[in-house]
Amino acid sequence: MVKPVKVPKEFENTLKKAEKHVQKFFAKRGLDLSKGIINISDNRYLLIRSASLSIDFFECVRALYSDKEEDIALRTTEQLLFDLGHTIGMRDAKHFHEQMNITDTLEKILSGPLYFVHSGWAFVDIHPDSNFFFDKNFFTPFEVPRSFEADAWLKAGKNTDKPICSMIAGYSSGWCEQSIGIPLVSTEITCRAKGDKSCLFIMAHPSQIENKIKEYLNKNPKIEKRVTNYEIPGFFKLKIAEASLNDTNKKLNEINQDLIDKSTALKKKLQLTDILSKFEELLPICTTNEEIYALFLLYGKKLFPNYQGKLWVFEKGKKQLQNVVSWGQASKGEKNILRPGDEVAISHVPSSLPPSSPELWRDPIPQIKDGNLYIPLMAGAESLGSITISCGESQLSHEEKLLISRLAGDIALAFFNVRVHDSLRDLAIHDFLTGLYNRRHLEDLLSKELMRARRNKETLGIIMFDIDHFKKFNDTFGHAAGDTILISLGKFLKKELRGTDISCRFGGEEFLIIMIGANEDSTMKKAELLRQKVKGLHPKSGDQVLSTINISLGVAMYPSHGRTLRSLLEAADKALYRAKKEGRDRVCLATSV
Repeated sequence: MVKPVKVPKEFENTLKKAEKHVQKFFAKRGLDLSKGIINISDNRYLLIRSASLSIDFFECVRALYSDKEEDIALRTTEQLLFDLGHTIGMRDAKHFHEQMNITDTLEKILSGPLYFVHSGWAFVDIHPDSNFFFDKNFFTPFEVPRSFEADAWLKAGKNTDKPICSMIAGYSSGWCEQSIGIPLVSTEITCRAKGDKSCLFIMAHPSQIENKIKEYLNKNPKIEKRVTNYEIPGFFKLKIAEASLNDTNKKLNEINQDLIDKSTALKKKLQLTDILSKFEELLPICTTNEEIYALFLLYGKKLFPNYQGKLWVFEKGKKQLQNVVSWGQASKGEKNILRPGDEVAISHVPSSLPPSSPELWRDPIPQIKDGNLYIPLMAGAESLGSITISCGESQLSHEEKLLISRLAGDIALAFFNVRVHDSLRDLAIHDFLTGLYNRRHLEDLLSKELMRARRNKETLGIIMFDIDHFKKFNDTFGHAAGDTILISLGKFLKKELRGTDISCRFGGEEFLIIMIGANEDSTMKKAELLRQKVKGLHPKSGDQVLSTINISLGVAMYPSHGRTLRSLLEAADKALYRAKKEGRDRVCLATSV
């Protein structure tokens, strides 16, 4: 049996692998006459008479160019068919490699001639002196004894003095270019249509193809005698001519753009006002400082694209400014922290204004010092930070200074609103007396932690406890003393628990702890340790030292004692009830479900 593709011996094993991919691909084929569909591996194919893409195509082009020399028609045909073949080759290769999941570069290349055979293009013989380097040194001579293009010319009885297999040259180089990832081109140097024994092609990188052909012919003088007239094709020569036209258009566009820019400059003031209006519309929606930073960066660059801008805010608990937003070209050695005395930004305070005045949020027109514009962010008499605009030698107009001052006032008000929002949120999720989370927020957190534990297949422990005889304690020492006990327990839990643990005041004298990722043993040990350590608290109410605190604790584990929030809380509550029933001042573990 004659093999459809011949390759050098060292490539035979890879060819076998490639052959399996191609056979598998073409095994799934069918013809549905009711729909007019030829289907191969879930891809629709067209059956085209080969002469239509060869001699017949040439005849049509020659008719179009009847007023010119026949050689022009032939060159036009060759270029169009080469471009078409090269493009189809690249796209076929890409689709085939992806569909058959081929990753090996050599397998990608060798599947090409096999695909070639199965789709009726030609038999392929890759010569032994091929160099399959996957770079600019790639080189392969290959022979096509029965090219469909040459057959079409011979069958039509047409003669030519130059090679005419442009589709095969384009398709083969397109397939290999896609496989390797570098530009390649194929040139036919002998052709059956002009009387040669077979169609012989040289494939190489466009920058190397001419030298590769000369080297090959020098080593093969018998072939060199038969080579009379060939042309090295270029992929999309028409595209190159179009690029030249595009360069001219580009220059015209630049002239046009210059006119547009001049027109745009006249509209700048209205555009800046529009940008600031959009900024002021979005600013009240911000609920965090980070959102304000992001919005200021976005709109600051739009408002002052030609300047360097920075936003500074006071670090919590510190008398220094931290740079949180910046744009534009930074200067060498520029600071990201400003301390008192470094810049006027910290010490600069606006002139006093009536407390009821909305201008409390704005600074009077700021002044430029050393090429920098400093605008403090004021909330009443309190400085929240500063904006700096570095304008260098440029002169800001009066309108631009007013714009910056307005911007600073907007940001200061937004920071103040975020602070109020955070305070309200903090009040909503914390118990005001102990500073611990309240019950509602803890149930939200516990629900999320249970979902995470379920997803990660982890355990989770909860400890529920209350103060023994707390009512009697209140009756004896008074409610103020009871509050002192609760406050002491809040501080105690913050000190004794891990950073990952969550604690809350569950109600009255009852507390709940979530131990994330803890097992039963560590949760029980922590509960017992808390029971013992709480005895060491000696809170005072006024000058009076209050009596020792004892607590009863119930422990429940996810998932052994409950898989839902309600079932887990009920299990812990029952364990706590049992601890109190058995004499208080102890730890009890919930019973398994």
